[in-house]
Amino acid sequence: MRIKSAVTLVGVDDSIAEVVPLLVKRWQELVFDDDGVVLVDGRRREGLALVAGEHARAGARYEVVTAGERPGHYVAEVVADSPTEVRVRVDRAGDVPIEVTVAKGASKVDATFDGSVEGLAGTVRGTAALDLDRLQEDAPQLVGSIEHDRVVGVVKAWVRPGWTVDVEADVRGKGLLRPVVAPMLWLRGKRVLTKILEKRAAEIRALSERLGSPLDPVVVADKIADDFLADVVPYKLRT
Repeated sequence: MRIKSAVTLVGVDDSIAEVVPLLVKRWQELVFDDDGVVLVDGRRREGLALVAGEHARAGARYEVVTAGERPGHYVAEVVADSPTEVRVRVDRAGDVPIEVTVAKGASKVDATFDGSVEGLAGTVRGTAALDLDRLQEDAPQLVGSIEHDRVVGVVKAWVRPGWTVDVEADVRGKGLLRPVVAPMLWLRGKRVLTKILEKRAAEIRALSERLGSPLDPVVVADKIADDFLADVVPYKLRT
């Protein structure tokens, strides 16, 4: 059952594709000490610590750390590192483990996830591929898939001129309950998809109003990196 929606991202132009390689650079520039990380500008953030290996190299392992505690409910590991890409696995309590591959010097991100989550009654697996180096092509810039014991689906997104993003999701039920599940998926899926798109558009609009339009990729990368590190300690408190 096909679901379609669209949203216009105000304050964004094609230069936003530069954010991905900038984020890789910001990550490589971090300096880790015993219980935290030092940013490029000298500020220190407690929360995410390097507990094994060499930072940003294959075998590096990171955990949430607060006052010397290592609860182990948030673990990130650099699985592979090459001149062209880096692959990281993130395992958080209550979430499906995810592996993310980021191309170095490009705007391409691939992710895979496979595991079980409490409350979903089964294993969920899927993939996502984002390629912002192909903004002028007809092929979708984002392609994702998801599979569960009861549901299977594919999501595609196209960036149009003016940064209107068209999203199409093809979702269907599996097994004997397929005729019953399909109408429910369409009704709920349409609402959920629209809500997600509208929320992200509002966040980007608010960001552009505060930081200026069009958004500066350097400023956006700095904010994403800073927000992630700032959220690590509250993450521990929520779990």
